[in-house]
Amino acid sequence: MSQPTVKYFKGINPRVLPTLLCFECAGLPYVDERIDFDEWGKTKMDAAKHPTNTLPTLTINGTTLNQSRACAAFAARASGMVPTNPLDAGRVEEAQACIEELFTGAEGIKAGNRDAWLANNLPKWLGRIEALSTGDKFFLAGDKPTTADFWLVSILSFLALETPFTGGVPRKTDFAQFKVINRCIKATKEYPAVKAYFDRHPEENVDF
Repeated sequence: MSQPTVKYFKGINPRVLPTLLCFECAGLPYVDERIDFDEWGKTKMDAAKHPTNTLPTLTINGTTLNQSRACAAFAARASGMVPTNPLDAGRVEEAQACIEELFTGAEGIKAGNRDAWLANNLPKWLGRIEALSTGDKFFLAGDKPTTADFWLVSILSFLALETPFTGGVPRKTDFAQFKVINRCIKATKEYPAVKAYFDRHPEENVDF
């Protein structure tokens, strides 16, 4: 297998972080290609480079993946980060799906109604993630994080920034009540390979 190339925007990009952290935790080399918005504007519609006209992309052996979940899934398998227990692997997959529901599920962030999101969407999906967790440190029992932990770090830290992208729906204080999730995020950010990544890229290390 050739060295994978991961391309994404400069700065904070939550959709690519789980992919990078899989490679970092496994010690697998990869090409870290970051572009600015000017360059993106010139190449966005080039289907040979960006098949779905989005970022991130992951290119390996001449084939490009162009969806963030697919990139992360490849990285997890290539890095040995997928749980060997099928039920644990299912827990990880469901947790990742629950994170997506924060955006696109009923009364999700994209609906733009903060009160409804707080009352109905947020507690349902983060509560479900906490119910799925079996670990006392990371999401699953064991001595290392999974991609579920990486998605929690990347997406919830991004939501806590209260950027215009999220339309004023989530706020940093919304997540304090979820003790299991906060524990997973803290433990993951302290994991040596993850900490080393954030030490190299402090601009991406959001105070959650």
